[in-house]
Amino acid sequence: MDKTKSYIMKNKYLILSFIIPIITVLIGYKVIGIYPFGDKSILISDLNGQYVDYYSALYDILRSGDYTELLYSWNMGMGSNFIGLIAYYLSSPFTFLILLFPKENIIDSLLIITLIKIGMGGLTFSIFIKYLYKESNIFTVIFSSMYALMGFNLVYSFDIMWLDATLMLPLVIIGIEEIVKKDNWVVFFAAILITFISNFYMSYMVGIFSFIYFIGVYFSNYTFKKDIPLFIKKFALFMKATLLAIGSCAILLIPTFFALKNGGIDTVSTTSIFDLKDIISKSVRLMSKFFVGAYDSLTTTRGTANIYSGIIIFLLVPVFFVSKEISKKEKISNALIITFLLISFVEPYTNLMWHAFDKPTGFPCRYSFLLSFLLLSISFRSLMILIKNKNININKISIFAIVFILTQSIIVLSLRYYKYPNWSYISDISIVLSLVFIVIYSLLLNKYSRININRGMSILAVFMVIEMICSTSMILSGLDKELKYKNKDGYEAINKFGENIQLIHQQDKSFYRIESDNIRTLNDSLNLNYNGIRHFSSMANKDLHRFLNQFGFANSSFDLAISYYGSTPISDSLLGVKYIVSNDEKPQNYKKILSGKENENIYLNKEALPLLYTVNKNILSLGSDYKNPFDMQNDMLNLMAGNNLDSLDYKRYFKKVNIDNIELKNLKKIKKKNSTLYRKINKKDNAYIEFNARNIDGEHMYLLIPPIRRTSMDILLDNKYVDSYGGYYSNTILDLKLNDKEQVNVKLLLNRNSIDIEDIYIYSFDYNTFNKSINKIKNNKVSNLVVKNTEVSGTIYSEKDDILFTSIPFDPGWKAYIDGKEVDIDPIDNAFISIKLDEGTHDVRFEFIPKGLILGVYISIFTWSLLVIMYILSRKRNKHNTNIEEFNNLTKKMIS
Repeated sequence: MDKTKSYIMKNKYLILSFIIPIITVLIGYKVIGIYPFGDKSILISDLNGQYVDYYSALYDILRSGDYTELLYSWNMGMGSNFIGLIAYYLSSPFTFLILLFPKENIIDSLLIITLIKIGMGGLTFSIFIKYLYKESNIFTVIFSSMYALMGFNLVYSFDIMWLDATLMLPLVIIGIEEIVKKDNWVVFFAAILITFISNFYMSYMVGIFSFIYFIGVYFSNYTFKKDIPLFIKKFALFMKATLLAIGSCAILLIPTFFALKNGGIDTVSTTSIFDLKDIISKSVRLMSKFFVGAYDSLTTTRGTANIYSGIIIFLLVPVFFVSKEISKKEKISNALIITFLLISFVEPYTNLMWHAFDKPTGFPCRYSFLLSFLLLSISFRSLMILIKNKNININKISIFAIVFILTQSIIVLSLRYYKYPNWSYISDISIVLSLVFIVIYSLLLNKYSRININRGMSILAVFMVIEMICSTSMILSGLDKELKYKNKDGYEAINKFGENIQLIHQQDKSFYRIESDNIRTLNDSLNLNYNGIRHFSSMANKDLHRFLNQFGFANSSFDLAISYYGSTPISDSLLGVKYIVSNDEKPQNYKKILSGKENENIYLNKEALPLLYTVNKNILSLGSDYKNPFDMQNDMLNLMAGNNLDSLDYKRYFKKVNIDNIELKNLKKIKKKNSTLYRKINKKDNAYIEFNARNIDGEHMYLLIPPIRRTSMDILLDNKYVDSYGGYYSNTILDLKLNDKEQVNVKLLLNRNSIDIEDIYIYSFDYNTFNKSINKIKNNKVSNLVVKNTEVSGTIYSEKDDILFTSIPFDPGWKAYIDGKEVDIDPIDNAFISIKLDEGTHDVRFEFIPKGLILGVYISIFTWSLLVIMYILSRKRNKHNTNIEEFNNLTKKMIS
């Protein structure tokens, strides 16, 4: 007990640096009503729409004991390489904390992980201060808490996988200091290795900053011209540690690299344009983001870098640059780094470089925590200088800071009230608090106030804590206002849908896909462990999503998200959607087999095809430039059935319906080169396009409106609301349901002031013709089909020149074997796997190993073997002074 108490007292500042940020965030959560202080959950934005489902999927895999699904998951977008998803979202060491909770409490585990990561950011910054400045006092706690509660961490707290980079950065910088000053590369190796493992995307940014910081700290301590051999030696140690870290986790990084090449994040983007007016506008807004509680937007173009780091930096950063106790070279190096970062926030090309040359889709300046780290580091040093040297006068700096904040406030208020009335990211309370706190800090840091150092600094610490609480609550409130924290019971409702999934699994043990009209997110299949179509992630298979969008499914403009919205009987059959959970009636090919929970029925698609089936070789001629999904579906099924596209045997499953009597209400029609713009005449009144569709055969009808830009409208059929169309998704098929009337009235009611569209199409669907063709293909299914996580096998009879088509998404990690011999894969439009078959009966097998995994394993084994050899040789050369021992001694020193 005495030892424990002694340890706590000895490390009280480190412990407080961990605890205070957590308590402060909990206060912010209480303000906005997050559980356990209210009905809201921590789920917001992508944490709600993506990450919680990924964590749930990982939870199921780890609990199941079948770890092959870590390589490939059928629950992810029709089937996908899972290792890329792990590397981007789930590879943090903290992820395993989810296993301490039951799955139904997964969001509670994410809350705990978020709090721990934020607290760890405070702890590691405290360790950094103790190491670099040899200080451990109440201001160590304050500045560490300010780092943990900087604008970046609060605004991106829901991007839980990014927080590892912020908590590891102080340790990475300690490693660089060790290289430059002591030739010890082990600390940097260990820190950057964990950073690489935790999130490859953010580690790229930390890596760039590490190189820049290395150059800066070397320049501050040595002279380039006189010490070129020394620089080469230090830089070699830096690169040695970096390459060893990359090699050590190559088992994760290399397959992830190939997963990115097959889809996911683009590696090059040229969409950024240098716009001086935009740069000036961003610069004005950027300076205001230093204000207390400043929050603008994460999802619109007006969003700027989140750089709030405490208003006191306006006083302490200038002290750093005027202090005589700091060398000129150190001032220059820090000034250059700060300037480069500030320019990067507003200049598009350097900003693009920081984001790995992939333009972010929202969530701007994901590297802004680097500036906060640097500003808080030098601010702490400045404060220690002021405390120790009571004769330093900062009156001029105080006046400058107050005038700057006041001027910036006037500019923002003027722009808001006279030019940009919706420009409300800086609230009045933010301006007032920023001015109040800067005045208080100026008075407390005055040299006369510092005479009674204990009293003055204690009061200063109290006000800094108050500021942290205010800013945390304000930023989290701003986040809630824009993106909305979701209620806890909203997530828990997914369990009801999960019960319907279990009803299906209990009666059917074969491989099939399930879809539903009612969903929580596009990743429900990952959460509830079933095979579906819809998916959304930054690691999505873009070729597959592009194909599915051309096929009529709704997707986002970046091909990262695909929805089941836009399905048809053809797509359901060809892609193996065997069961549909819905509270709507389904057409003739779908048979109701069960009544599920929440008034939902479970339908069996009688024409669903299996994962593998043979089709005519004509399918290899399917084009890739379809603009009309009805044409694509007609062509694909005809080619599969052996009908040439230009032959008399060509079947029209979808037939175009004539549209007449088009009328416009409150709309002006503007004809453009490739589209038509419809603009409201009176913006306050309703506006719609009305026409009649002649459904002579009384068949099932579908609507398609290819938009030029995002649009949104409500669809009315005979004045009855059918559905909404457009919005975030585009070029999708809308089901108008079965209608036995020869003529129906259609209204397209605009939800915006204008729409820009190519055309309006309505098609009817011929079930009889479709059933004849699909039944012909159904006879060609595989027998003895076995589907495992990374292997598919079966027996198939092929007629001459048949193609084995699979609804397995193409990935270079798949290998195909016929009768035990490897054969080439022929991708269908780079979206699905197919192989050519000779006539006769064959055993077919597909095996999946993520491309690059074997190479990554070899490199990692080699690297770790090399590290062991290096350690042994180092021990033999100097038994008492190895880098490992220095690392151990440094670790003990930092936490004791």
